[in-house]
Amino acid sequence: MGEVLSQTFTGKTADFLYQEKSFHEYQETLSWTQKRSMRKLLKSSTLQTAASPEAIERFALELSEALFGQRDTFNQRFLKNKEQRITESDINIMKEQILRKGLLAVWKNEADPTRVKLLHKFTDRTWTLLFSKKGELFTLASSIYHVTIPGRPPLFLPRYFDKQVSEETLFFVIRDGYLAHKDRVRHQLKIQDNIEAYNTFRRLYQPIIMGLLFVILGEEAWEKYTQSINEDVDKIVTDLKNQREFLDSNISDIKKDQAQWAYAQALNEFQQKWGEAPTAEEQNIIRTRIEKSLGLAH
Repeated sequence: MGEVLSQTFTGKTADFLYQEKSFHEYQETLSWTQKRSMRKLLKSSTLQTAASPEAIERFALELSEALFGQRDTFNQRFLKNKEQRITESDINIMKEQILRKGLLAVWKNEADPTRVKLLHKFTDRTWTLLFSKKGELFTLASSIYHVTIPGRPPLFLPRYFDKQVSEETLFFVIRDGYLAHKDRVRHQLKIQDNIEAYNTFRRLYQPIIMGLLFVILGEEAWEKYTQSINEDVDKIVTDLKNQREFLDSNISDIKKDQAQWAYAQALNEFQQKWGEAPTAEEQNIIRTRIEKSLGLAH
């Protein structure tokens, strides 16, 4: 892929892309993170087996970010003044256009439909839909629907697509340099800074909102969990009380039955021992002692 980039872009186009260096010399000026991203992209590049022009455009966007840096980043809004930020953004947008156009030309010459696997075709169609305007409209609609749920912020925000310069302007910039046609480029990209500001916010919004939702859902899950535990404990306590009341009631009846049986036995033994039935007073003494022994006496 490195050779493709070296051979596809030559002359003034290469000078504009690589700051008047060769591709390999330009690579050496990149940061460690950019070099790592470049190596990953160059190894995974499959121009011959790419499923569609949209797949090449997505690859060109990733390659542009690796080569020239990402535009819609949080630190760009603070580390650089507006003029520096807009100038760098204008140049990178045009470089991205050049990359996309050159890689598409190479892909059309080298594409081999017979080598494209069915899974690649399906994956490409899915990503193409997600990165299309229809996909962004669906994201917007789902976000609006999610907002209608009380207490729920939208999970995703739709992406604004970058502006582009005309082919004629691109030709003039490559031929004469950016500064010679800066006003013309600025006119065609006049709202691009606002778009990048929004996309920067959008990029930061999703992980923040997902983190907040995770905390909220975690708290709700914990509340439901503790509520469930409390309900189970209350149920157990209620069941124990009911069982205790049932046992108390039944134990009292059992003791009464035991007292009655013991009283009858005592009367029978008294009569066998003394040859006559106990008097009423003796019967009362026997009954009282039995009830006290069983805890029935008050």
